[in-house]
Order: sequence, then structure tokens, then C-alpha cells
Amino acid sequence: MSYKQFLSSDIFKYVKQLEVKTKKLVQGSFSGSYASSLKGSGINFSGFREYVYGDDTRNISWPLTARTGKTYLKEFEEDRELQIILLVDISKSMNFGSNSIKKEVSAYISALLAFTAIQNKDKVGLLLFSDEVEYFIKPQKNKQNVYNILLKILSQKSISDKTSLSSSVKFLQNILKQKSHIFILSDFNFILQEEKILQALSFKHEIFAMHIRDKWERELPNINAILKFSNLEGLQGSKEVAFDCSSKDSCREYKKIAYKKEMLIKQKLQKINIPKILIESDKKWAEPVINFFNR
Repeated sequence: MSYKQFLSSDIFKYVKQLEVKTKKLVQGSFSGSYASSLKGSGINFSGFREYVYGDDTRNISWPLTARTGKTYLKEFEEDRELQIILLVDISKSMNFGSNSIKKEVSAYISALLAFTAIQNKDKVGLLLFSDEVEYFIKPQKNKQNVYNILLKILSQKSISDKTSLSSSVKFLQNILKQKSHIFILSDFNFILQEEKILQALSFKHEIFAMHIRDKWERELPNINAILKFSNLEGLQGSKEVAFDCSSKDSCREYKKIAYKKEMLIKQKLQKINIPKILIESDKKWAEPVINFFNR
């Protein structure tokens, strides 16, 4: 098992590497899929112009026409500017990884979304959470803000063992005045009991769940060892459960519990119409995100 806190001297270098790693996708087809998939907050009035034969008469401004003696139309344009909020889990379980640390995966996906957002002239902000709000960066549309977001994701120490979305959702409900697209990046290693408040948030905002999962969280490794896991979604009724990796029965039981946990998360999110994107830490991280936007 691997647990990791990034050294401060390495963080900025790693952030620059993330920019390079995601650059091709940000400037390529993913940017187009992002722009066509995510919609702005509506239609805004932009001004008047004189009526031309064939124009839609429903847009005629009768008060202005009456005042001037000429027929004028009201013109509108789509409010394309988006606001992206990255809701990133920094509880202690995100420091785990059999190969790649889950926090690294969340930083990579955050970089992909954030750099694409500013490429499209959209604002992007960050909320770090455990069982409470840990840190908030207000949405802006500049590269320095993206650097600040990624630096904070990688440098913020994970203090709490607990995870809950309740405080974060309430915070966002109070602070977000503009329609936003909220991406939850988490391993969902907790009992999801926030369906009602998440649903209330989704009435005004678009929410997407990005489930980051390690391969050891779907099946036990083929090693001669006994591994202990904390709170497998509460399915065992115990905070800590031991599994013998060399036992076929134990491996089968663990896989069954892992599958049950995965289905429980999926069903709860489906119930409130929040799409879930599963990102395996041992596979290509961007692929499921690209596929989701392409669909």
C-alpha cells in the first residue's frame, strides 16, 4: 500500500508537468467535446437593430418602433460563459494507491477540466472537502488561478478520516449565484447519505460524480498477505475488516463486497440523476472522461 504527501519543493514542478501532460487534450478534440456538452446559463439581451424583411416578427420592439417610427428588433445572444467548480475529496483515503495515488489522479483530472475551462474562456473554482469544507478558491478564468487550484489539491494535508458532502453542498448552495457545473472528484469511500441535498443542488446546477477507484478496491492483490480495510462502505458493520489475499474464499467475498459498494454508489446517484464517471487509477485516467463528454 502506498500513502503519500507531496513535498513542497516538488509540487510546483508537478503542476507544470500536469499542464504539459494535459496540453494536447486541452487544445484538441476534448476541448470541442467540452464546449458542445456543457451549456451556458441562458440567453441574454444584446441590443436593437432595424427590421429586415424575413426577420422573426416576434422579436419586434413595439415601444421603440412607436417612438422612432422605424421597426426595430430586439437581439439576443447565448450566455456561453460557464462556471466550473471542482469539488475535490482530500480525506485520508485519497492518499492511498497500490500504484498511483488517488490524489494524483484527482489532480490530473482537475488539470484537464480546469485548463480546458480557461481555454474556452470559462471560470473555474475549487472546493476541497473531507467531512467539512477545507478550502475554497473562488472561480476565475486565468491560468494563475488554475495553478493555485492544482497546488492546493496537492499540498493540502489530509487530516480527517471521515468524508461527507453535507457541509460542502450547503456551502455551495449559499455561495453560488450563477448556474455552475460541479464535478465531484472522490473515491466515494463513505456512505452516501446526501441524496436530498445533492438533488436540491442539482435543481440549479449541473453535477457530475467522478469516482476515482484503485485496483485494490475492486479486488485483492495476488499476494501472500492479510490486508486490513477500514469501513468498506459500512457493508460489514465494522470499521476494520481483514482479508486473506491467499484465500480464494476471502478474495471472492471481498470482490462481492466491492461490487456491492460500487452498485450502491451508482444506484444512489442514478436516483437523483447525477451521472457517474468511473476512473480506475491503474488505467488511462483521461479516457473515461473523454468518452463521457463524447457521448
